[in-house]
Amino acid sequence: MNWVVDYPFRFKDRCRMDTDDHIFQEQFGKGLLSTPDGWQELDDWFACAKMLPTIEEELYRLVRPKDMAKNIYVIHTPRIDAVTVRKWGETF
Repeated sequence: MNWVVDYPFRFKDRCRMDTDDHIFQEQFGKGLLSTPDGWQELDDWFACAKMLPTIEEELYRLVRPKDMAKNIYVIHTPRIDAVTVRKWGETF
């Protein structure tokens, strides 16, 4: 999994909303997705993002290990107060 909370720049291949009530920051131009045929410009990135699973949903889909002491998760979060990741980690 390689997804991040949306940022204001155009490249959106790895972006997801943090939660379903995520509020987008100001965007700098239309969103872009890379495709085998080149760049696809998104007329409405916000509508497109609403159709994708949130980071929260993706975290809860991960396989729950029987013994957390024998597992390693590497989670990069751009903010120290990322509530979604913290809440997910507390479920073990």
